[in-house]
Amino acid sequence: MSAGLTVGAYWPLALLLVIPYVWWTVGAVYDRPPCMLAVVRSGIIALLALALMEPAIQRSAAPISVAYLLDVSQSVAPADIQSAIQWIRRTNDSGRPDHARYIPFGENARVFDSLDRLEAVGVAEGPSDDAGDAIHQNATNIEVAVDNALQNFAPHHLKRLVLITDGNENQGRVLNMVRRLQSENVRVYTMPLEARLSLDVSIESIETSPEVAAQEPFSVEVDVHSRIQTSAHVELRHGETTLGSREVPLVAGLNRIPFETSLKDESGSVMLEAEVRSPDDRFAGNNRFRKSIVVHGKPAVLYVEGHPQSARYFEAALRVEGFAVTTLPAAAVPDSARELDGYDVLVLSDVARSSLNEQQMRALATYVRDLGGGFILAAGDTSNGGDGGYSRTEIERILPITFDAKRPHRSVAMIIVLDKSGSMGGPDFAFTKEAARAPLQLLADADRFGVVAFDSKFFWAVPLENVDNAEKRAQMGQAISAIVPGGETDIYPALDAAYAQLANDSSEIKHVILLSDGHTGRDPFQSLVEKMAQARITVSTVALGAAADRDLLARIAGWGKGRTYYVTDASHVPQVFTYEAELT
Repeated sequence: MSAGLTVGAYWPLALLLVIPYVWWTVGAVYDRPPCMLAVVRSGIIALLALALMEPAIQRSAAPISVAYLLDVSQSVAPADIQSAIQWIRRTNDSGRPDHARYIPFGENARVFDSLDRLEAVGVAEGPSDDAGDAIHQNATNIEVAVDNALQNFAPHHLKRLVLITDGNENQGRVLNMVRRLQSENVRVYTMPLEARLSLDVSIESIETSPEVAAQEPFSVEVDVHSRIQTSAHVELRHGETTLGSREVPLVAGLNRIPFETSLKDESGSVMLEAEVRSPDDRFAGNNRFRKSIVVHGKPAVLYVEGHPQSARYFEAALRVEGFAVTTLPAAAVPDSARELDGYDVLVLSDVARSSLNEQQMRALATYVRDLGGGFILAAGDTSNGGDGGYSRTEIERILPITFDAKRPHRSVAMIIVLDKSGSMGGPDFAFTKEAARAPLQLLADADRFGVVAFDSKFFWAVPLENVDNAEKRAQMGQAISAIVPGGETDIYPALDAAYAQLANDSSEIKHVILLSDGHTGRDPFQSLVEKMAQARITVSTVALGAAADRDLLARIAGWGKGRTYYVTDASHVPQVFTYEAELT
């Protein structure tokens, strides 16, 4: 940046001619050489002359880059656009910026380096993707215009942005550009244009789920904005297919128009289009709106029928309901869960267990349990044959039922041998007592039930007797709840007492459940439990706690031909006892 000195007038220099006269008068009066008075008076005259000359230091200004942003969308009248162009021309002629760019915009924007090219710009009413080099007039996106301006300012220039618009922005958000404008020190000027939308009805959005299923109904809401109270025809389409149309009254402001529709035989990305028409609408450029959604195709069903001659009936019914059906014999069922994952549901209809191998059943179980596949098992004479159907197979494990043949009820006598020693105490003992009560809900009235509680000694908290009825069950439950923990641990006497009670019992099933941490003396458990087994008394054990003697309790269960459980969380003990009761 350079600098120079300028003056406003030169005539004050004539005042300097007065200075010799001042010196002469001073000398004549005082009759001696000039004194200080003459010097002061001469200085005053010189400074006065300098002041009257209006001297100034003028610095040359930095170059200026101007971007003119002109809204040419359909909401601005053509006459207003032409007036704005003439205003830009006059402004340029008077201001003469060092650098200028002209940016007409609607939905998209173009950048020109001359006003002549701005005046010749083409416009299009279709989507911007189809507009080529023209400006798409059906929307107003001020944000994209500002972004173009920031990219086209000349470097090392002062930046000026002139925005000429009606402000009816319906795409983008110009406020997103504020920080960039501030960071680049752009000074912004606005010139408002009059909007011509006093009579306008437009579609602002389509609201629906981004993903829908083919042939299944789904909801769509078309948001229609009206500047006046009027009526309109709203239509929802997919391609050439009309999905719905409605004649609706509109209030001034936002109107949500609901539709219920479905898409048949479609899959993948689908474009929905809504259109509004109103007799009071004066601006058609914003009467349509499009939205893309994803449509999932027909639900795929793998149908495996044990009686192929009957398959056509169910298969036809599924197809009528819009399912894509694949029918296979049992031997052709995939033995890989990955292959099954291509189906939404697998239907197994009266297929004999012997028709599927272990690999196929494991794949089916993985498909259901891990991949979330649907599974329908239609049982029949074939699948429920004399081999017990799918009992104790992978298929049974994923079903809420079992295939065990129903057997006549056999009488049961069950004794709980419950460790109440101090090592079993604490808050968890409540779960222990709950577990002891659990079998009462599963045993029949004629069954017999008892509880031996022990520490260093034992006692019958519930003597072995018939369950009888609900009142008796409640009394037994209360007796169990009254057990209080404390003392040392001695398992053998309590287990021997249970044996003594059951040895001569006439029940068909005699079962003992021992719950303890196993910390007891070295007693002859093997001989005792083997005698119990010889008397048809089975013994199961539950090892409770991380420090439990799991080895001892497992050996007791082995000698007693029962089951052993290891539980670290006492809250799981009731489930174990329930399971044991179900197995008796």
